[in-house]
Amino acid sequence: MKGNASFQQITLHPPLPCVYHGCDGEATSAIAYEVSEREWRMVPTCERHMHPIIARNRATDDAARREELMER
Repeated sequence: MKGNASFQQITLHPPLPCVYHGCDGEATSAIAYEVSEREWRMVPTCERHMHPIIARNRATDDAARREELMER
């Protein structure tokens, strides 16, 4: 699995049907997201509909926010 604390990309085996309406593709990976402390849900999507999770750099985000506040 890869991703951050609240979203993760997981590999599916065997594949599941893609969740996109009208798509007949097989989902070989899914985005899993945290619903509560004890529950996760997943969205299986085929390769055509999969969007990679980009890990955010918290230090960079914090520096950008400080800079934005200073400009105001």
